[in-house]
Amino acid sequence: MNIASFFAEKVALNDRNSETASRCLYLVLSFLAIGFDHVLKDLSFEEAQQRKQSIKEGLTYGSRGKAGMDTVIENTAALLKKYVSSSESVSETIRRSVAHDLESLRTSIVAEQIAKAEFIKNAFSIAKELEFRAYSRDYLDFNNFSLDCKSFILCLIDYFEIDRGAFVKGT
Repeated sequence: MNIASFFAEKVALNDRNSETASRCLYLVLSFLAIGFDHVLKDLSFEEAQQRKQSIKEGLTYGSRGKAGMDTVIENTAALLKKYVSSSESVSETIRRSVAHDLESLRTSIVAEQIAKAEFIKNAFSIAKELEFRAYSRDYLDFNNFSLDCKSFILCLIDYFEIDRGAFVKGT
């Protein structure tokens, strides 16, 4: 996601490298859509709200989920207590700061889009379209994408906190 954010920011700058940045972004997003498609195969039979929550947790805490992240934080705090004097307050500060940072991530924006039945049905097609646009001989701007593809891209642009107008203009 960081790589996609980098290229999206370059597109929004609307300079002489915008086309190259757009193509790179489309390729990275195609890989991301394939990844989502793969993960969604395990979640496709869950209720919509549970599917959204699972996706949000995965985006926020990683593949091990909240429990796995809590284990990592607890192990880190235990190591601090063992090897650093006055680490009790430091480990508690780290624990609170990490929890706050993770909770402040805006992953619900992406989870809501990805959890929709329409995205689940079209994720692979979106990935193919993005890849085709990345490698296409003729460059086509953002307005030539399918509606599903535009929705996916703009959802991520919102997540990256990039101005939609600047992004579309940069493509």
